[in-house]
Amino acid sequence: MVRRYLAIPPTSAPVERVLSIGGNIVTESRNRLDPKIVKQIVLLKSWKIQELKELEDNFQSSAIIEEEENE
Repeated sequence: MVRRYLAIPPTSAPVERVLSIGGNIVTESRNRLDPKIVKQIVLLKSWKIQELKELEDNFQSSAIIEEEENE
C-alpha cells in the first residue's frame, strides 16, 4: 500500500533521453566543460535525434503510400 501512494512516478521519455545524452557528454575526461557548452551540445544532439525520427517517420509514410498506390 505504501508503494502505491508514495512511489515516485516515472519520468517522461524525452526527459530521460536528454539526461542520457548529458550523461554521455559529461564524463570523467570531460568534467570541466562549461555548463553553457554542455547545454548547447545536449540541445544539438536532441535536435539531431528528433530530426532522424522525423525522417524515419516520413520514409515509413511514403513507403505505405507507395504500397497503396501499387495495389
